[in-house]
Amino acid sequence: MRNKVEIFTPSDTTNAFGEIELNFTSLGTYYCSLSTRITDEMTKDQALLSIVKYDLRFRYYSTLENLPKGSYITLGNQTLEVLAIANVKNLNKQVQIMCEERS
Repeated sequence: MRNKVEIFTPSDTTNAFGEIELNFTSLGTYYCSLSTRITDEMTKDQALLSIVKYDLRFRYYSTLENLPKGSYITLGNQTLEVLAIANVKNLNKQVQIMCEERS
């Protein structure tokens, strides 16, 4: 568990005009182990889009197991989109989060 990441979750707030604004609040800073799973490249609008998928392993925290849709993780200067979350073997010892980085 060497990598330090910060997790952000979406939250809706209402401004002075009654409009709903989507903001992201920091859930906190956590340590995890990190491994790269799949690297893929695709062409979109005459540009090469590189997709890197990450497997993050955290110690078990119930808040990490129930992250809302649209959450993201920052790792240094990289922004990782949360794809899937799993409680490893349902033992409440590790939480696995699959993420994707696009550049």
